[in-house]
Amino acid sequence: MERAGHGLDFAASSTRVTPETPERAMSDAETDFPADGPPGDVLRSLVEHSLELLAVTNGAGRIVWANERFVAATGLPGDGTASLHRAVSEGRPGEAARKGIETALASG
Repeated sequence: MERAGHGLDFAASSTRVTPETPERAMSDAETDFPADGPPGDVLRSLVEHSLELLAVTNGAGRIVWANERFVAATGLPGDGTASLHRAVSEGRPGEAARKGIETALASG
């Protein structure tokens, strides 16, 4: 499976390494990335499909972009309508982090 014409084999990353199968790189394709890193479309694909919860907020704490994993875990969309501090409800684990986010947003 190639993405964006760069010869990257993302399917290889899901291969389970066992004693019977040697560890292998994510791709054995030639990658002629420039010295400053992979192209933007490759980075975007990696971020969008990351297993981590990733979100970008504006200065007011509104989530203006979120990957699928963040949206699935929090239920908060990445369209600018939800605030990051809503990712954790009052009285739940992580409340201290939520209050810290609220304080930081209030102080500018």
